Amino acid sequence: MRRVAVLPIAVGVSALALGVATLLALILFRKPPAEAAPTDKEKPIQVEVVAVQPKDVPVTITGWGPAKALNVVKIGPEVSGRVTEIHPNLLVGGIVPKGEPLFVIDRDPYIARENEARAHVAQLDGTLARLKTEWENEKQRMAAMERSRDLAKAQYERLKELMADDVGTATNVDEAERNFVNAKDQTDQLDHELALYPLRIRETESMLESSKAQLAMAELDLKKTRVDAPFDARVTQVDLKKDQVIQAGAPVATIADDSLLEISVPLNSADARRWLKFNEAKSVPGAAWFSALDKVECQVRWTEQPDEHCWKGRLERVESFDQESRQLTIVVRVSGADAKAGPEGLPLVEGMYCIVEIPGKTMQKVYEVPAHALSSFENTVYAAVDNRLKTVPVEVTKSDKNTVYISGGLEPGQMVITTRLVNPLENSLVTITGADAQAAPESDTVAKS
Repeated sequence: MRRVAVLPIAVGVSALALGVATLLALILFRKPPAEAAPTDKEKPIQVEVVAVQPKDVPVTITGWGPAKALNVVKIGPEVSGRVTEIHPNLLVGGIVPKGEPLFVIDRDPYIARENEARAHVAQLDGTLARLKTEWENEKQRMAAMERSRDLAKAQYERLKELMADDVGTATNVDEAERNFVNAKDQTDQLDHELALYPLRIRETESMLESSKAQLAMAELDLKKTRVDAPFDARVTQVDLKKDQVIQAGAPVATIADDSLLEISVPLNSADARRWLKFNEAKSVPGAAWFSALDKVECQVRWTEQPDEHCWKGRLERVESFDQESRQLTIVVRVSGADAKAGPEGLPLVEGMYCIVEIPGKTMQKVYEVPAHALSSFENTVYAAVDNRLKTVPVEVTKSDKNTVYISGGLEPGQMVITTRLVNPLENSLVTITGADAQAAPESDTVAKS
């Protein structure tokens, strides 16, 4: 039994000794290997760049707003009555040419009033003429009566003197005195009546002026029975039927003048103040409002098909300022002729929602780079300097959806990396590929907001 136990132990010891001998042999015969190739060689980042150059870029401010007619009028009669005529185009969407009657009110009652007023004027005219004639006649009669009075007085005094000389009789003196007194009473009475003529004439003249005014009102009311279109009117609302009795002042239709359209365009107040062209010289002294705008030509595009339908407009004025939204609303005006001058015969009409492009000031010596090249959180760009990536802080003057305009931080000809990079290591090795690294050619680039 003891011989069987010794044999496995001997076999194990022999195997262990063989392994140790083999390991020692490998160590003794190992040769030093050749120098290994480095495995940490720097791998460059492939990027595209643009060589920026400073340029002057005119700014175009973009806004949106609906077109609307400048002059929209509610029409109502100035006199009451029954409607006898209605223009056939007095329907929603219809056009009534300027000067043609929109509707007519029954004229007969107003013709009667005019005739009555005219007759009253004629009557007072006759009365005034009669008074003036009578006055002149009474003046002549007064002269004759004064002469009779003076003769009666002279007769009375002569007989009185003869009576004193015992030539005449008392009866003759009394008769002469009675004649003198009667002549004097008649003269005084006529003089009193003559004094009233100027008053009666002035009173009649006043009544005549009042009657003439009533005649003028009657004539005016008669004219007002016909309500004409004050301009080439597009009907937007109507509530009127033939034989309907309407009251003065009650609106029965709404019309719009399409010869001038306006578009109210809300803009960011900071952008508007910075880039719009305000004319300080044309501002009203002492008025607490924005200075006058330069009335520059604008482009108006229909939002449904902006590339196909475009019209000319003109910047007109500042309409309002909203403190809550901090928006400045400006107005662009489009004439009727320009509204009809669009391509394919489609006019700009009220209700169209439009894109408005307004020329503004010019940015001086700015660098133009794609918007995605800017780190908007830190206002930095990546530049390739001696084939190394460098982070460059910049000053952004303006930016839009696709482009950023930089006024400081870059130098002419500097290579700005346009490839989108995510947290690259500073000073990384870069290889320029793709885009031309030469100076970018000058172009008529327009900045839009």
